[in-house]
Amino acid sequence: MSLQKITDAQMDAAGVCSAPNVLTGTIAQNKAVFDKMVRSLVAPAYNAAVDAIDAINATETGIEAEEALRVAAEGGRVNAENGRVGAEAGRVSAETARVHAENARSAAESSRVTAESNRITAENVRAAAETGRANAENSREAAEIARAAAEIVRANTETQRTAAENARNVWENYSATKAYTAGNKVSYQGSSYVCIQAGAGNLPTNAAYWTLIAAKGVDGKGAGDMLAATYDPTGKAQDVFAYATARAAAVQANLDAHAARTDNPHGITCAKIGAQEAATAINLGNIGSQSVNWAQGAVNANNANAVGGYSAAQLLAAAATASAKIVYGSYTGTGTYSEAMPTSIAFPFEPKLVMIVKTPNDASANRGFYWNNGWSNCAIWVKGMQLEQNTGSILWFTLDGNTLKYGANANAAAQLNESGAVYSYIGIG
Repeated sequence: MSLQKITDAQMDAAGVCSAPNVLTGTIAQNKAVFDKMVRSLVAPAYNAAVDAIDAINATETGIEAEEALRVAAEGGRVNAENGRVGAEAGRVSAETARVHAENARSAAESSRVTAESNRITAENVRAAAETGRANAENSREAAEIARAAAEIVRANTETQRTAAENARNVWENYSATKAYTAGNKVSYQGSSYVCIQAGAGNLPTNAAYWTLIAAKGVDGKGAGDMLAATYDPTGKAQDVFAYATARAAAVQANLDAHAARTDNPHGITCAKIGAQEAATAINLGNIGSQSVNWAQGAVNANNANAVGGYSAAQLLAAAATASAKIVYGSYTGTGTYSEAMPTSIAFPFEPKLVMIVKTPNDASANRGFYWNNGWSNCAIWVKGMQLEQNTGSILWFTLDGNTLKYGANANAAAQLNESGAVYSYIGIG
């Protein structure tokens, strides 16, 4: 708001100086002359100044109020800023804690990854060790089977050797009705002989079968000194005992050399000495060891009905002789297959050997256990050995207590479980 100043011209125009020198009016008129400048000039200017001051005061009051509001707002702003600063400090602290927690998480994750890597490495080492242990165990079992088989062969050989040695060491008076073997010694008409060729009814004087050990001396006649012609007919002129010892040693050396021969010059057989043929020397202790030859027997198409050179009948007969546990039976296939749905046979004992075969359509009561040429539709399981044969597919076996389970992922025929087909089995324990 702009105030107007009172000028001299205005004062001259409105002041007393502008009035006549002699006032002729009434008192009120004369008084009005003196009041004219105040009323017309000073009062309006003063009032305008007062109004201006009032306006200024009002404006100042508004400013003060606004300032108060501004100060209050500034205080709020400062408080808010302080709160923001505090919150920022809290955020920084929280961020620092988050960073520390993240670092700890990252370190823990690294430790976990390292531990997992170490666990995997340890597991691989354990698995490798377990594989090595399993392989070693398989090798040990195979070696044990081979050792048992070798021990059986050795025992049979020793039995045969002992029998042959006992037979060879026979020394008795000659009997024309007895069969003699090489090494047997007899006395005949006062002389001693050793058999060099097996036979019966051959007199010891037959040089083809006997060798003279010691001849009977000349019967004594009369009294006095013996004549040289009697005790030394060939003129050797030596000690008779030394001669006999040397002769006996030569005969024994010849006999030992003859006994050491392995070409069986006299055709000695197991039957001649009462021993069992090695091919049929099967008993409960070595049935398992015979399985080492099954793989060879399995691939021999010309011997498809035999196992390791032994027929099913031989195996069963040998097992029965050894008081083995044997069970046989049959089942009808259901058509299911896979490792998850195996076929099973429950035995009354823990089986060691199981043979399974699909019964042919033309089977009859007098045919016995039938093995198809080529090993199709049949399988053999031996405890502890990876030995199974089927129609070119893998057949997995598992022994659960006394129950044998087997499954194939190819088809029901591979699992020996064709729907409606009849399968026969034999179990030996």
